[in-house]
Amino acid sequence: MPRRFTERNESLSFCIRFPACNGEDNTYTVIDMKCNLLVALGILASAALVQCAYDGPPPTGSIRVSDPKALAYMNEGMARETRGDAKGAIKQYERLIDYNPIDENAPEAYFRMGKLYEQRGEYTDAFDAYKKIVEKYHGSHLYEKALNRQLALAHSAINGQIKNKVLWLWNVNMDSAAVIKWLQFIRDAAPYNEMAATTTWMLGKYLIGLNRPDEAREAYQKLVEDYPSSKYAPEAQLMVARLWAESVTKGSKNQVNLANAQEAYEEFLLRYPNHPEAKQAKLGVGGMKKAIVQQQLEVGEFYYFRARDIKPAVFCFEDVARQKDVNPEAAAKAQNYLNRIRKGGGSETSAR
Repeated sequence: MPRRFTERNESLSFCIRFPACNGEDNTYTVIDMKCNLLVALGILASAALVQCAYDGPPPTGSIRVSDPKALAYMNEGMARETRGDAKGAIKQYERLIDYNPIDENAPEAYFRMGKLYEQRGEYTDAFDAYKKIVEKYHGSHLYEKALNRQLALAHSAINGQIKNKVLWLWNVNMDSAAVIKWLQFIRDAAPYNEMAATTTWMLGKYLIGLNRPDEAREAYQKLVEDYPSSKYAPEAQLMVARLWAESVTKGSKNQVNLANAQEAYEEFLLRYPNHPEAKQAKLGVGGMKKAIVQQQLEVGEFYYFRARDIKPAVFCFEDVARQKDVNPEAAAKAQNYLNRIRKGGGSETSAR
């Protein structure tokens, strides 16, 4: 008996008959043919996907050998540079990058664009062109050069050497928010490089110049924590202490700020005992301790004269009186208050 494979649907009776190897007669219906066709198409699609995967773009930072069209854009851009046509050269470099951003000439195209933008006084565009190299082409020999150019631009902006035109008439300094973003980008782009410490130091000084001491202190603190072996670390630690101390002298009477300043000075002495500024740091520690005792005396006076609450006032005065070696004047005054209280006097008029 011949073996026969037919469709369950009797209306599809058309079939193909061919001899089998064992001499039997095999029959396949149209449905069987469709199934086989679908399987074959699936195999072909899978192979195509695998091939596409091999042809996908390389990871960020890698480049490919130049192709003729990209090279033509590059050559034309360089030719226009030679002729003094900066705008035309930039256009050619942009075409190269748009056509093939992973071409081997793409990093140089961005770098040349940056230099041309600098020549034209378009410093933000120049910084952004160098930024593309830093972000996309980590393995390029132009990576560090691009970072150096960014640092040079930021330094010039801080010193007021870079100007922006307002209404094409007036030259003004770079917007401070833009300069801060520049410095932060350079710092974060090279976290393990001495350049990062340099940039963080520059950021702290720039923020002080903008009268933003809290942000400056945070920048210096980050420098100390992230780059402790940097040549800027000792001075940054001292600046953290000074900025905490200045926050007290400029109006903030928060005792926590005094304690933070004292701790920062002590940290400086612990890390850099032989530093030339160690003597000043010791004086800073003494000054903060004295100020803390003075503040405690003032707290006691508040309870005594204004709140008329003797118990906490006595607690403060007793603590201050014990610290003669830290603040002799405050200790003597506190002891005077205690003597008056114990004698049964102590009205605000007589006590003062």
